[in-house]
Amino acid sequence: MSTLDVLGESVTRAEQTEAARDEYLRVIDALARSGLPANTSVKPTAVGLSIDPDLARRNLAAICRKAAENGLFVRLDMEDSPYTEKTIRLALDLKSEFGNVGVVLQAYLRGACPTSTASSRPG
Repeated sequence: MSTLDVLGESVTRAEQTEAARDEYLRVIDALARSGLPANTSVKPTAVGLSIDPDLARRNLAAICRKAAENGLFVRLDMEDSPYTEKTIRLALDLKSEFGNVGVVLQAYLRGACPTSTASSRPG
């Protein structure tokens, strides 16, 4: 099993997020045609999370819908700490709608568990 990621994150304009979304849709089509055991991984800021959470949700919904139609799984890559809670909320929302969504957590990401009161420092 492999995971394919389209590089790019922290975009600053809506049209860039649409281009990223469209590239993911092409990737999903290619994976489905190939029959390879692979899924895709998306950086939420590449599809607009740093611009507008609703824009990111619309773009991610299109990606998750296409992936679900083709039996593929979508992972949301955790980015910087300011996006941790927003990414988790997006993933839960999209998972409830499409079922094929998960999150990649970084082991040393500060605040990776937003409801925890424990320190996130190692050791």
